[in-house]
Amino acid sequence: MKKWTSFVFILANVFLASGQNACQSSFLTTLNYCLGNRTVNPDNFLYLVRDGKLGKVADDPIAFFNKLCSVRESLTSCVRGGVDNIQLMPDNQCNSTQKASIVNLYKSFFKVVSKKCENPCRSVFKQGLTKCLTDLNFRLTDYLIFSPIAHRDYILGTNKTEVQRFCDNQTIIMQCMRSVLLSCEDGPQLLDTYGLDLDALSETYTTLCNYTEIYMEAVKCYEFPVNPVLACRNALSTRVTPLEGQFEDLNITSIQYRGEICKARLDQVQCEMDAVKPGNDTDKCNAVVVGLRKQQECQLLPKFCRTSNSAQVNNLCRETDFKIAERVAFTQALISSGHVPMGTLYVILTLFATAMMSFV
Repeated sequence: MKKWTSFVFILANVFLASGQNACQSSFLTTLNYCLGNRTVNPDNFLYLVRDGKLGKVADDPIAFFNKLCSVRESLTSCVRGGVDNIQLMPDNQCNSTQKASIVNLYKSFFKVVSKKCENPCRSVFKQGLTKCLTDLNFRLTDYLIFSPIAHRDYILGTNKTEVQRFCDNQTIIMQCMRSVLLSCEDGPQLLDTYGLDLDALSETYTTLCNYTEIYMEAVKCYEFPVNPVLACRNALSTRVTPLEGQFEDLNITSIQYRGEICKARLDQVQCEMDAVKPGNDTDKCNAVVVGLRKQQECQLLPKFCRTSNSAQVNNLCRETDFKIAERVAFTQALISSGHVPMGTLYVILTLFATAMMSFV
């Protein structure tokens, strides 16, 4: 009990000499609770965030940092929840200036925590992922999807030769990316900010590589996006860009950021699928092509999106909408028009037969 009393007394001196107001008392209570609930030593925490001017140094600084960084995300969210509640307090208890001072204090504390807990690999993580592509001479403009607002029109390439080469190297690319992920402790958190899941990416590559000819038809479909599709993408960018700034400035937590990114991605997928319905442009975007594209977008959704938004995902990503059963007939039609070699049809027929056998 003594250490908590010491912590509260010391932290109280951070505030105005005239004494604590309701905002400050509420913040102290929240911070006290959030630290204690995660067994983070409060005096050691204060020593860290106040640059050694308050609190006391940890007896074992390395153990303290490891503990703090292991609970950083939940601790930040816990304290941020208290700060948000303070903003709802009546003005006669806590005026706007006092509320703003609490937000600034919270930011000053947790910007220090974020900085101290950052792994040095963060600065080279994205470069490591892109190197998995550039080392095999794949152009980043076609394949780079390391952003929530990245266009995903050509993730295997833009012509048959490049698509086949990409599919031939798919295993090597994914092994490389997973190696980069394993080498960076903060890698999973960084992937979350990109809206990327390597397992989902690998699953998507496999699906598209099984239907490269239909994928190529999708490339044509999206080569010059119609205005409604462009409107969907502009809406996504307008929605996501401010979120990135809010996250960087600690106005929202990483959990809130991921949640908002998921909602934005799901809305964008629905928006684009509605915009390219076959009825809008029958010659350009066949239903089977749109179905494969929808499967691509659904498979690319990170696991945390599928889990936290399961009802919306289940409604959006119905397997019947993927038009899997119609892909053989569509490929036959492409063959009759001279678009597809017979070998490709044999592969698709084999895949279809295998899929049907799994239901027997």
